Amino acid sequence: MRHFATTFLAAMMIFSAAHGSTLREQLALAETDEDTHARIELMRRILAKEPDDALSKQLVNLWLSVSDYNRAEAALKDWKNAPAGFQASVTAEVLYHRDEKPDAAIALLAGYHAKDEADLEITRQLARYYGATREPQKLVALLAGAPGVSGDTPLLLARAKAKRSLADFAGALSDFALAQKADPKATESFQPSYERLQAALPKIQIATDRLTKNPQDYEALVARAYWYLAIEALDLGRVDAAAAYKLAPQSVAATIFYARSAFAPAKALEEFSVDLGKSDPLPENLAKLVKSDSLLAVNPRNAAALMARSFELGEASQYRLALKDADAALEISPANADAHLGKIFSLVNLGRADEAAAAVLVMEKTKPSAAARARAYGYLANAEFSASRFPAALAYATKALKAQPSAVLYKARAAILQRLDRAEEANEDLAKAKKMGKTP
Repeated sequence: MRHFATTFLAAMMIFSAAHGSTLREQLALAETDEDTHARIELMRRILAKEPDDALSKQLVNLWLSVSDYNRAEAALKDWKNAPAGFQASVTAEVLYHRDEKPDAAIALLAGYHAKDEADLEITRQLARYYGATREPQKLVALLAGAPGVSGDTPLLLARAKAKRSLADFAGALSDFALAQKADPKATESFQPSYERLQAALPKIQIATDRLTKNPQDYEALVARAYWYLAIEALDLGRVDAAAAYKLAPQSVAATIFYARSAFAPAKALEEFSVDLGKSDPLPENLAKLVKSDSLLAVNPRNAAALMARSFELGEASQYRLALKDADAALEISPANADAHLGKIFSLVNLGRADEAAAAVLVMEKTKPSAAARARAYGYLANAEFSASRFPAALAYATKALKAQPSAVLYKARAAILQRLDRAEEANEDLAKAKKMGKTP
């Protein structure tokens, strides 16, 4: 690419020379075309004939922009009048990137900044290094005293992020508000994250107050872990989740957040049956999960609590855990229709349609209600439809309708019939669904 640019430049220079244009005129054309390598070559030629501080600075910055740190360093050395701040900045970039010595780069900039705190560009560069090397405390300290930060949106956002990592959530919200005031448009993409933080803080405080009174309150630990993870305070969430799991390993709520905060997806699924690909339970679902956990801690054979928990786990798309609870409920109460339906629903959503069909046959032997049979066959119809096995889906939908007709089932069967190019029958089912929908 550089060879092409240089060749093109040479041709341009021959053409330009013939037409009497100067190197600076050629540079203006290269700048218009945003041709970096042509600009570099032309600047070098101009500077070889005459010194120019502005052009020297541009040349060094262009070498840095293409990550050619050796030439940037050489160009800086050739610039006899380079300001001390610019020399420190470029030397630090070379140390940081080419020499891979971040500590030396930071020490150099920090030393210069101590002498000239008003240099906002050095402040930005040093803040960027602290952010990259994960030194939030130093970043906050730097930006707390540096002039010009209070109206600088990027620096305010950087400080807000650092404060979040230090669990200074109120300070982070305050900095974000300042950044938003300074430049509303530049902060738009960050707004949802800080709105979640604002909403989470009262919940975190409630849990913290409970834990102050009783550090062994695992429900408060689970709740606080939930909100910490929701605002991406991962380290804090990990600590609370681990503590909750240690106190109550039988708690499914604690298990979910412990697996989510401490393990990779494969291990979480294998060891804890937690699917990290699914989103966390909603707050109302979490409260119900914790309630079921508490009931089961008192009586592990509480079939109603097992089924309540299985339902909430299904709502959270944690189908492996939901299946475990449904199976446990069936061991206690083999004729429990809700447990059978929970098992079938979980198997269907795990893509285990054959096992779900077998589970329906087992349920049939317990003589369930017509409504339960209709739901079970409806689950199977949806599974076959999703797998594009339309004849099998039609058979299950028909069985569901025979058990207990409903507008929803007629619409479902109509969709299947349409896929089978049986439009007339599909329209008949839609008409039946419409009629049933009007029935009081």
